[in-house]
Amino acid sequence: MEIFYKRSGSHLLTAYNHNELLWLCLEIVDFLISKGGGIGMELYSKVFRHKVKKELTLRSYNPDSESYFDLIKMARSDGYNQVIINSEIMISIIHSLLETDNILMKITMSDNTDQDVRESIDYVVKKMKHDKLLFFKLKSELEWVIDSGSIDINCIDIYFEKQRYTIYSNGLVIGKQIHTVFKKLIKPVLGVYFNVK
Repeated sequence: MEIFYKRSGSHLLTAYNHNELLWLCLEIVDFLISKGGGIGMELYSKVFRHKVKKELTLRSYNPDSESYFDLIKMARSDGYNQVIINSEIMISIIHSLLETDNILMKITMSDNTDQDVRESIDYVVKKMKHDKLLFFKLKSELEWVIDSGSIDINCIDIYFEKQRYTIYSNGLVIGKQIHTVFKKLIKPVLGVYFNVK
């Protein structure tokens, strides 16, 4: 395993393996985005399911020029319903993400989740960068949210095929190459859940 070293002047501070170095870079990107430093334009899309054909689709929209309400209204007029990504589906997405050697960055729980539960989940997610088998510990921590229809997981931040994405329980997906993450990760999971192709 190759090791990279972070130096400050002539003092050796920390040794990083590839995964730790990637995690550090992603945290820097998060910091820059939170301070208003953009790294390219993010796209917004929402997942829908056709009422009759049952097909799953992703509809893009620009929140600066069109409203979320109008997006839903137009989709409904075309025969589509919103897809709510409940906590059971979120956990399946996380599992598929980790099986394909990608990274779970963060899980944001609903506002009514106890602080100690949030801290425990955050701790496990951070440890997963070293040991993906901790997914099973994470799953047991989240066992209480798996009830059908539960949306206690508000969103997940992921790193998939070298791109950062956020997937929300309301079916909103934000990122640069959203059609890729939808086709390769989200749609297959939803297809199994809804028993559609």
